[in-house]
Amino acid sequence: MARTLPRDCFSGNQLHRANSLASMGLIFSPLIAPVLGGTLSTFMPWHASYVFLLILAVCVLVFMITSLEETLPVSARQKTSVLQSYKRVLSHRPFVGFLVCLIATFSGVAVFEAAAGVLLGGTMGLDSATVSLLFVMPLPGYLLGSWLSSPLSEKTSSQFVLRLGVIATTVGAVVIVIPGLEGLVTVASLIGGAFIYFLGAGMLFPAATTSALRPFPYQAGTAGALMGGVQNLAAGGFTLLTAFASSESQLSVGCALLIMSFISAAGLILTRCDESESNLEIAT
Repeated sequence: MARTLPRDCFSGNQLHRANSLASMGLIFSPLIAPVLGGTLSTFMPWHASYVFLLILAVCVLVFMITSLEETLPVSARQKTSVLQSYKRVLSHRPFVGFLVCLIATFSGVAVFEAAAGVLLGGTMGLDSATVSLLFVMPLPGYLLGSWLSSPLSEKTSSQFVLRLGVIATTVGAVVIVIPGLEGLVTVASLIGGAFIYFLGAGMLFPAATTSALRPFPYQAGTAGALMGGVQNLAAGGFTLLTAFASSESQLSVGCALLIMSFISAAGLILTRCDESESNLEIAT
């Protein structure tokens, strides 16, 4: 629903800007959560994390009841079956292409989250405080990318921002891979490469989300549900696959991020192919 509400309220560049802000929150929470949970468990009893979750849930519920109004106007509502809505959304090739891009990019972020702690703490033997600090250092890269995504899209195009994001994620993955080829695990390459990868991911998320939702003023809920559910499911699957690789080398992490970047590029090619076919049909 967090991905759907902006589509009801905004359009054009305003929608891109809103998705940039939303993507900051969506990625900030899971990255800062381990640090917050570690702090609570260090200085307070183990119940503290559950008390925090209860307080947070109550605050969100109160806010939704008192401040969140219906965003979809009556004129934009359609009574169609759920299966028909999913069929229409999934038959739209550009949406599928943007969805592939989002899945791959988010999976790369999830893979890094799962592997970074093992590499920094287990392989390099760093203490927990240092690991927690290094764990969140790529986050400013994502926030910067999300902040740049909207103005860059206004001055150029969403496709340019998407291509730039894929280039950044590829460069970040290569930075991690190169030392890994020699069997090295270094903080500079691991965190520096992740920073660049997260920078590209920050550009990609709002641009791809906006482009994916734009064609669906009446099925925005279905499109948003697909994006959220499939992203999380696929990210969990890719993280599980990488768990079978070596956890003592950053080569496996870098290769996983590189593969995700290539899949993102393939998703963008899918959207471009559809545009080319549409232009050919119009010309014919």
